[in-house]
Amino acid sequence: MSQEDFCGDGANFSSQCTHVKARIRESVLRLSEAEKQRLKDGTGDLQRTWEWQELTHEERGNALDRLDGLGFWATDDFGGLKRLLAPDYDINNTLVELKQSLQRQGQDRLRKRVEREQAKEAEGAPVKL
Repeated sequence: MSQEDFCGDGANFSSQCTHVKARIRESVLRLSEAEKQRLKDGTGDLQRTWEWQELTHEERGNALDRLDGLGFWATDDFGGLKRLLAPDYDINNTLVELKQSLQRQGQDRLRKRVEREQAKEAEGAPVKL
């Protein structure tokens, strides 16, 4: 641009702009797929915990809906790229929070069930003198 004939480089500028746009589009698609896979892996990880079986159908659905709410579409431009980079912390934090919450609920239910069974056994057991 410091030269007088910089106007002749318009085609070069246009070519570089097209190249940058294509790279951004590729990045958005890759990040979008990676985010979908992360959410899918997080869902599978939650469902593989033994505490998952302790939850009701409604609680399972709520947990999965919360994860589904984290996924979103993004345009294939620079704005979409920025939008995909921002929620990375939210996804990680939500996955960890959900897993810990489900583990606590499952462990509490298991503990209560064991206590009830022990109470039933204690009622029917002969008393030692």
